[in-house]
Amino acid sequence: MFTPPPCSSNGQDAKNVATEIIPVTDNSLIVGDFNCHAPLWDQNIPTDQRGDAIENWLSAEDLTTLNSGEPTRTSRIEGQRDSAPDITICGKDFSKKCMWDLMEGIGRSDHTPILIRAALKVNHQSVRGSEAKAKSRMLTGANLARQWKNHRTPSTKRLTSRNG
Repeated sequence: MFTPPPCSSNGQDAKNVATEIIPVTDNSLIVGDFNCHAPLWDQNIPTDQRGDAIENWLSAEDLTTLNSGEPTRTSRIEGQRDSAPDITICGKDFSKKCMWDLMEGIGRSDHTPILIRAALKVNHQSVRGSEAKAKSRMLTGANLARQWKNHRTPSTKRLTSRNG
């Protein structure tokens, strides 16, 4: 998600983020350049109006930020501090399953790539019925060797008969 900086609004109310249109569940993972600041995710820049609104939304929806407080954007303007306008937000189920890290920069971007690792357990449902079991028995041990030999022999004969 991207929210333009407040100074690029072209007359629109860019100080607010329409958080009401962002779907939120216990398994939500919301990542974006929110272009706002608050100590919860950005320890270098004071809280702004949009950052305060995001903090209130996080609290109301029982959401957590995974950010460590490190800057996610490097300033190219001399005297301006690096900041963290990029926020990784998750629902309460994901907060215990995700790890957040910054990676080495890519190209000339002023934003640092963010790596999110999720430790998730996936339950697979078995689809092996009696037909699949019968086929799997056919592809084991001696049957597999015999099937390969039967497949290979006609192919070899076709190749030698064309070349010879």
